[in-house]
Amino acid sequence: MTDNVISAGFDAPAHYRHDGFSSTITDSYTSPGPVPEGISWDGENVISVDSVDGLHYRHDGFSSTITDMYFAPDSIPRGITWDGDNVISAGQDAYKHFKHDGFSSTITDSYTSPYHAPIGITWDFFNVLSADAFKDMHYKHDGFSSSVTAAYFTPTGWPTGMTWDHDNVISVDFGAKKHYLHDGFSPTITDFYTSPDAKPEGITWDGRFAPGPPIILPPPTWPCIINTCTTETTSTTLTIHAITACDIHLFACWGYTKPVRKPIYKTLRGKIYWCGYEYIWTTPYIKEQDEYHETRFHTFTLTDLIENSVIAFFLFAFRAVNHLPIQGPLSFAFLGEPPI
Repeated sequence: MTDNVISAGFDAPAHYRHDGFSSTITDSYTSPGPVPEGISWDGENVISVDSVDGLHYRHDGFSSTITDMYFAPDSIPRGITWDGDNVISAGQDAYKHFKHDGFSSTITDSYTSPYHAPIGITWDFFNVLSADAFKDMHYKHDGFSSSVTAAYFTPTGWPTGMTWDHDNVISVDFGAKKHYLHDGFSPTITDFYTSPDAKPEGITWDGRFAPGPPIILPPPTWPCIINTCTTETTSTTLTIHAITACDIHLFACWGYTKPVRKPIYKTLRGKIYWCGYEYIWTTPYIKEQDEYHETRFHTFTLTDLIENSVIAFFLFAFRAVNHLPIQGPLSFAFLGEPPI
């Protein structure tokens, strides 16, 4: 079950799994070190930091079992996140953000943080988002770089961890002992609750990089389920493979930026019902499947892409009745070196 807050606090010290965005705790375990700081989720496993041990840990799912670890690049390690392929971490001794080579101590890039107390850090699938405990600020960076494109003051005066739930910042305040849900990347708070730990630090969201649900694409007379959707990448190419339960002709809509997500509502017998989301790019790229006619196996080959970029995409089919697209969920592909 995904779409839940996972948080860390060093009063217990422990890692907690919440029921969605709420104070209800469904599971917890003792953290591997005495002062758990940052925490993240790589789609299958917790990744965490302890500032006393000076270690980054990879857990076996959501559990206290450690499958890998290494020493952090900074003597005062704070935040940690996962960009789909690599750890990104924050260190307060050098005032830096570090990009690692996968889950390892090897550093491939770094830059100086906006101020002297870098603590929370996350990745919104395109840019670093970071927190500074001295300035009481949240920052949006231009990709992985020191350039800041937006910033705002945090809700109260002691920010620690932060994460991104696909649409909104979720943040922690140590002094207020609260978890906050923001409206997108903004200071506007739409919900909050008291942390389960009296000394709250890290926070993440277990819907990050989680596999999506089956995609329902209903043609005129029957539903068609996409059973699998996988990707293969190099630094400049993306190949999408999909298998459906019936014969259908698919298209891929994609872009280098995340599309706007617009809710879809339908009025039925005087009541308004939410029916999902529509993803909208101003100028999207459309790729028809490589195969002719209606098929069960679908391939989309995208070449000459911007090197090492992030591609957002969804698969869709046209409804024969009104020729409107039926969209699947939004997915992300991270271009890079092909697996060895």
